[in-house]
Amino acid sequence: MSLNAGRQAGKSQQGFTLVELMVAVMLAIMMITVMAGIMRVSVKLYNSSVHQLQIQQNARLAAEYMVRDFRYARQIGAVDTGSARLQDKTGAEVMYRLGTNHVLYRVRNGGINALTDEKYAVSDLIFQWRDSGIMHISFAVQNPATGDSFRIDTGVAPLNLSD
Repeated sequence: MSLNAGRQAGKSQQGFTLVELMVAVMLAIMMITVMAGIMRVSVKLYNSSVHQLQIQQNARLAAEYMVRDFRYARQIGAVDTGSARLQDKTGAEVMYRLGTNHVLYRVRNGGINALTDEKYAVSDLIFQWRDSGIMHISFAVQNPATGDSFRIDTGVAPLNLSD
């Protein structure tokens, strides 16, 4: 067997050189790094969106409590910027107020229920009668973690007010 025959046999073998293999590994590492960064950002955005959705749902639920109580109230007492008193359909006294910790509270027969969470700040609670006999309810909610805020504005016409 001649020396040239051995070289030609070596060229016919298939495979990668060490340099080609190192380049392929480096490209794979760079792609994995980029994909991991994209995933990290995606998870962070997803968690932020879920948290914001929870805040909005909680605030909406608080507004629904107030609307229901005002709609079916027998009497509506003192109403001012940060609180309102009413007598609900069962005759129980109900009060809505904003605590110093920026939590919206519903007080009924001495029992206190927090309608919002301390994780976010409720402010500018407003109860206001409109000329059309509509009770306007409004409050702002802010997510301290992100600084995002939104406002809940609703109106309700009481149905069962006694004169």
